[in-house]
Amino acid sequence: MIFITDLAQRVICSEEPSLSFASLLERNHVEFLDLLHTDVEGFDYELLKMFDFTRHRPRLLIFECLHLSAAELVACKAYLRQHGYETMDEGMDTWCMNMQDTQPHDESLIKLWRQLRQRLGDRRMEFA
Repeated sequence: MIFITDLAQRVICSEEPSLSFASLLERNHVEFLDLLHTDVEGFDYELLKMFDFTRHRPRLLIFECLHLSAAELVACKAYLRQHGYETMDEGMDTWCMNMQDTQPHDESLIKLWRQLRQRLGDRRMEFA
């Protein structure tokens, strides 16, 4: 599945300063995440495996599934289910709701989530 046919010619390699996601959160004194959204061109599952779900449990997580193989997507969803997330594919993304750490004030959000899952189901966009 190739969406951008000349992608290899567009890639430029360079070294840039970086830090881990955990360091970024610590540096900015982030205690709670409502939303984590990734789009790292096929490395989303690898990135999510490095995320510390014991310390940070975003209420909503969205990752791009377009560039994942079918096997990687299945594995990624299973991994997230192990961490208490329900998933739903929509277009090029997979949406995930943290159902394990819900609070009473999350009731409206959970109701909306369930309505969306029922109405939309899984609608993954496929590109040849």
